[in-house]
Parts: sequence; structure tokens; C-alpha cells
Amino acid sequence: MATQRYSTAQKIAFAGMTIGFVMCTVGCIAPFWQTGKIDSSIITSNIDLGSLNGVFNNLPKTELATMNGGLWWYCEEVILVGKECHVYELDGNKIEDWAIRGLAVLSVFLSLVCTLAALCRSCCCEGGKTVCHGVMAFLSGACGLAVVGLFVSTTSDGFAMKLNLEGFGWALFVFAAGAAIITVVSFILCFASPMNPFTGIIIDGVSHIMPNGYSRMTSEHQMQQQAAVTFDPPATNRY
Repeated sequence: MATQRYSTAQKIAFAGMTIGFVMCTVGCIAPFWQTGKIDSSIITSNIDLGSLNGVFNNLPKTELATMNGGLWWYCEEVILVGKECHVYELDGNKIEDWAIRGLAVLSVFLSLVCTLAALCRSCCCEGGKTVCHGVMAFLSGACGLAVVGLFVSTTSDGFAMKLNLEGFGWALFVFAAGAAIITVVSFILCFASPMNPFTGIIIDGVSHIMPNGYSRMTSEHQMQQQAAVTFDPPATNRY
């Protein structure tokens, strides 16, 4: 089979790529990137409270609802009303919000393409070098890490809607872990040699591409000395 032509490191990298893709996809979809309290004015404007209006008006301003939000939709649990989930209103979103969403989609798409290409190549094609897979995986991981950095640094007052932010949810950490795995895997795919059964492939690959100059000169000097000893004729006795 074609998989036998890949090194152990490459096979592990393909498995890591699949795991990273699944983690990034789950993190991108799940509405648990941020958690906090929603302002009462937003709640009363979005929900018809009817006879409960007086009750809500007497409650503290930020204690009406707990909100968990992701990149695309959010879920709010309103006192006396229950839990409801909605898609963000896309009108009026900041440029940073769209940049985060775009990079997240690009990260998931590149990881999907890399995973499918590796799977197809393992099943129906000959094994070999995986540098192209590694470059694509690195771009995917870099986009994912950029998403995490932008989200943490630009959402102090909430993502896509005004929010009294209390913390970050588990989906953000799952997405970050998936992006980190893909980034690490990209280096293995770039430097791993085919048909090598050992996992310490990166060191071997780097040393093969860029051999140590001192070791090379030492080996050449030793070969010259051996050649000189071999072909040096014995001294003749003149007496």
C-alpha cells in the first residue's frame, strides 16, 4: 500500500492533522468563545416581556441574562424566560469581527484541504515528500493562531455585540489547541523523509539538507591522510 512508503513521522503528522482539523471545526462552530452578562436594554428590546416588564425593570441592569457566544451565533439564558439561541445581527459588525471570522474560515478550509489531500494520496498514490502538505498546514495553523490573538485582544467589551465580558469559553481553547497542533504538524510534514521508520526525522532531515561544515572538512582531511599513507613509498636504504 501507499501508506507503507511514508515514514512513521509522516503517518503521525497525518493523524495530528486530522485531529487538529476536527478541533478547529468544532471550536469554530460552537457558541462558547465568550461568556458574560447582557445589558438589560438589549434584552427588553429583543424580547416581548408583556406583564413581566415591571419585574425586569426592578432587577439590576446586568443581571437579566447570561450569554455564551461564538463566532456566528450566541445563546442567552434570560431570567423567567428561558434559554434562547440567535444568530448575530451582521449589520454594524466591526472590521475586526469580520477579520476574525474570515481567518477562522480560511484556517478550517486549508486544514480540510490538507487532510483530504493526505488521505487521498495515502490511499491511491505513491508516498513521498510532504513539503506541500506542510506549507499548507503551516498557513492553516498560522491563520488559526491569528484568530485567537485577535479575538483575545479586541473583544474586551464583547464580540459582535455589547457584552459585560466575564471570561472566555471552552470553544476558544479547543480552537487554539487545534491550531497549535496543526502548526507543529506542519514542521514535521515539511522536514520528514519518506520511507524512514524513525520518528526523529526532523533532525535527520535538517542535517541531510544542511550538513555540518566542520564534520565534512574533518572527514575529507582523514581521507587525504589515509590516501597519503597508502601511496607513500617506503624509504630506501642508501648504505
